[in-house]
Amino acid sequence: MVNTTKSKKNNTEEVNLSDLSTNIATILEKLDNLETKLNTVIEENKTLKTENSNLKMKVLEFERSINSLEQRSRYINVEINDVPVVKGEEVSEIIKKIGHSLGIEHPEKDFQLGHRVPTRNPNKIKPIIVRMTDTKARDKWIKLSKEKKITTRHINPESTAPARNIYLQCHLTPYYKNILFQTKKWAKNHHFKFIWVRDCQIYLKKDDQNTSKTFRIREIDDLKMVEGQPRP
Repeated sequence: MVNTTKSKKNNTEEVNLSDLSTNIATILEKLDNLETKLNTVIEENKTLKTENSNLKMKVLEFERSINSLEQRSRYINVEINDVPVVKGEEVSEIIKKIGHSLGIEHPEKDFQLGHRVPTRNPNKIKPIIVRMTDTKARDKWIKLSKEKKITTRHINPESTAPARNIYLQCHLTPYYKNILFQTKKWAKNHHFKFIWVRDCQIYLKKDDQNTSKTFRIREIDDLKMVEGQPRP
């Protein structure tokens, strides 16, 4: 009787151990399956990240191309600022007067047309955009404007309003105007003395030493390059 009882107990323990082994095997199999699925998800996530990064780069390159093309369309333009609007004005005549004030004998031969453009700030004087005949004429007018320093008194000597300085510059797109603004702010904080625009391109230089490098700033991230940091 005792042996029978022991035998039944041993059989029960063997069954329990067998069930336990089966359960463990099942759990291990499920863990293996989960690990496989997890690895698959991780690989898919890596693929998606790579595709997303590639897509961002393509979008960035596309935006760069658009910005470059938009700027190229303004390549031979000159932007004239701070010429007050007069009712019934003839913009072409204003441009001619500015040209004469710069010492140009036949200014009408240097430009094709001109018009005012609206500004985001309604209180700001609308600039005059002049489409020149070529880059040579563009550069000549801008260079002379820096040398002559003309004012509104040159084009309207009878006016009783306070004289305002008239500025001529390359016609930059809003995108590049923002880059120029940010570059000037950055230069002030980092003690860079020289920022200029030539051929509608923005340049930066620390000082007038021969050892100082000249940087061309195409986008905001280029300022990180000037600091010695890699561009993203």
